[in-house]
Amino acid sequence: MKNLKNTFIGLFTLVVAFTTQNVVAQDFGADVVSSYVWRGWEADGTASIQPYVAHSIGENIEVGVWSSYSLVNGGVELDPYVSANIGPVSVTATNYTYFAGSDFGPFDFESGDAALTGLEISGSTQLGPVSLLAGYFLDGEDMYVEAGFNLAGLDLAVGMGDNGYNSEEDGMALVNVSIAYEKSIGSLPAFGQLVYNPEQDAMFVVFGISL
Repeated sequence: MKNLKNTFIGLFTLVVAFTTQNVVAQDFGADVVSSYVWRGWEADGTASIQPYVAHSIGENIEVGVWSSYSLVNGGVELDPYVSANIGPVSVTATNYTYFAGSDFGPFDFESGDAALTGLEISGSTQLGPVSLLAGYFLDGEDMYVEAGFNLAGLDLAVGMGDNGYNSEEDGMALVNVSIAYEKSIGSLPAFGQLVYNPEQDAMFVVFGISL
């Protein structure tokens, strides 16, 4: 598995180097959220800022980094990724790394206070009004699948996961039922999300502003 991570890091670095000469489009921004909830699980219950930067090569390849920084307890997540469009399917390799503290170096995935680290291969596509996502963590063999659609201005999503997503570790379980709504507050885009995890019998409400 370490060889796979090293391969990913090498590929990510190569693509970054290539994009410095061939970048077609760049994007960056940040969200400020009341809490960090991901795929039905509360990754961090404190307010966080979540910046990202992305570079596109043509219409089919994107390389970027998404991150999350707790404004209260110092929790840090750093997720470099490479994504490619193959026909109607977008395939993405992401190295998720979450640190309980902030003492880490770039691409130093094997040390520090990492509470969670793993390489995930995911695919997503759009079938009419329905978006589909499937992700698989190579380390823990964790699978997650999600379907989403818009209904009357609300973004609805239903997700199922096994292993790390399911505390009972008894096959696939329904772990994410969410409803999200977007609006503008002045000139700032804002969003609210209600998330229910039936496997945990837990509910979360998230408010965020995009910068």
